[in-house]
Amino acid sequence: MGDTIPLARPGYCGCGKLRSDCAFWSRLSEAWGPSTGPTLIPASPVILPWEGLNQAACIGLSTLAARLNFPLEIEPFRRAFDCYLSVCRDMFEFDIFIDGYKSLSRYAALKAADYPVRGVIHLTRDPRSFVASAKRRGRCPTLSAKRWASTHSRITRITNWMRERTIIVRHENLCANPEAELARVQGWLGVEVEQLLVQPGPDRHWIGNQTVRHFDGRIRPQRPWQGDLTNEERSKVETITARQAIKLGYTFS
Repeated sequence: MGDTIPLARPGYCGCGKLRSDCAFWSRLSEAWGPSTGPTLIPASPVILPWEGLNQAACIGLSTLAARLNFPLEIEPFRRAFDCYLSVCRDMFEFDIFIDGYKSLSRYAALKAADYPVRGVIHLTRDPRSFVASAKRRGRCPTLSAKRWASTHSRITRITNWMRERTIIVRHENLCANPEAELARVQGWLGVEVEQLLVQPGPDRHWIGNQTVRHFDGRIRPQRPWQGDLTNEERSKVETITARQAIKLGYTFS
């Protein structure tokens, strides 16, 4: 369903209808109920009012609590997440629930609160490709490279500290051989392998990028990054990211 329950987000559903006209989201809104309200669903815990310090505080407290086997329940995040799972269980039958929200503080808080977190899917992308994409959007290549290195370093460090079961999924492998890569992930999840590369039909419901509605079941190769970075930018990106990139299986010539 996307990132938690995006009831407050306008736009189209994956089925092609406006969310306000979609029976699925109407049913979900009824199940969620007006008492909690979509605006009160925190994506990640809030301990401090400053974003950067809040993330550091949440991760620090959560990792310490997890290592000491001392359950840490951060409210109202815990209460909201329990409500979210309750709604999902009322509407669907599932054995494995994949939380697609990309937040380290969210992961750490769920782990510390003794939720049955059984692994992390670590998605990554060649840092040169990541920086080239950021550059096309007007962002500084050097800062983008530092962001890439810092993000993946934190993911690796925190999941190791939590003794987490982790699978690395490289964007390039997914584009080059999607069937094999998705089969590998399903095997890691412990589920029967099935064909996932299908064109979404009217029975599929999600909120996200509208271009996904036009997905035809094929994953195409990513755009080459070589033409977007100068030699100097490429060298700087490789220098900044080399240590973490090598750990994730990337090699630089």
